[in-house]
Amino acid sequence: MKFTAIPLNEAGNEAYICEFEGAANVENDIVAALGSQLDVILEQGVRWAIVDFSNVLFISSAGVGTLLSRRRKFRKSNGDLILCNVSEEIMYVLKELNLVDHMRIVPNCSEAVKSISAASASQQSV
Repeated sequence: MKFTAIPLNEAGNEAYICEFEGAANVENDIVAALGSQLDVILEQGVRWAIVDFSNVLFISSAGVGTLLSRRRKFRKSNGDLILCNVSEEIMYVLKELNLVDHMRIVPNCSEAVKSISAASASQQSV
């Protein structure tokens, strides 16, 4: 299982899309790789990250904690961490934990890119 981050051309160097290669259970080593990759992105000055859950079957509490803590860091840099393609099963878990309001979740990657473009435009006009 591998987790990769790819720069988004649409957003210059300010956004990355992060993907899990192959079917993934986000626990143990994957949580560490996810946290490390997001930290590297933040250290490079990237303000936006989209995490594509297309291939995610399960996420542990540690994985959820990693996403929440990294989201706080992205928000401090006037960006955000956005989840997309989240399965019904994972949405159910997030709802049961009352975390849906604490995560930015959109239906798919194109919606995530649109939300970044809209947020960046509104920040530039301020």
